Amino acid sequence: MTVLGAEDELGGPVRVHVETRGDRPSCPGCGGGVWSKDQRPVELVDLAAFGRPARLVWHKRRWSCPSQGCPVGSFTESAPHIAAARLVMTDRAGRWVTEQVGRHRRSVNELAVELGCDWHTINDTVIAYGTPLVEDPARIGEVEALGLDETLFARLGRWRTQHWSTSVADVRRSQLLDVLEGRSSTGACEWLTGRDQAWLDAIDWAPAASVLGCLLVVFGHQRARLYDPRLEVGLEVRSSDADVA
Repeated sequence: MTVLGAEDELGGPVRVHVETRGDRPSCPGCGGGVWSKDQRPVELVDLAAFGRPARLVWHKRRWSCPSQGCPVGSFTESAPHIAAARLVMTDRAGRWVTEQVGRHRRSVNELAVELGCDWHTINDTVIAYGTPLVEDPARIGEVEALGLDETLFARLGRWRTQHWSTSVADVRRSQLLDVLEGRSSTGACEWLTGRDQAWLDAIDWAPAASVLGCLLVVFGHQRARLYDPRLEVGLEVRSSDADVA
């Protein structure tokens, strides 16, 4: 990457102009050589610099394919290490804001103020970077104590209709694993049946209240130890009986 220059506008963000360096690409359509067509500056929200909002102005190259039979015609360069496609924030800033929201529990609005951008820029970036992390099956490690909690999520519409959710948590590590729509056992059953058998086998304890039927469906004849803190009683459950431990 080559730094072309910088702007320090009074009262505005610091702007750094850059362009990429590298070999001339091949046409993604026909694989032939391409011509340089022009450059288009794209302004990206970046990490703050010297306590001030900053912008990275990437002068993106546009390439043209000279082959008349090629369906591509022209295309714009891409560089994921600078910025992900269709986002208006640099990759390093995107990773940072996702960590700030997800790990450090900072609000989207707080980060928008710090970086000098609008709320939607931060939120769209966190969704784009955070979704693969949430959907990664490896993000949920081995769980020994499983917890389910019903929560009134929101009151929506003219009549303020109640919408409930069910939180799935690793009780021993105090870690939220997932949030399910509704509060019936159906959602919990579907979520649990989506785990592999080795993960289910590692569970020693689960809440007895409201999920007993769900666990019987998921674990079948396998023994599952349940605990209800309100009753202060442990249960060993089989598909055919439930005996006080």
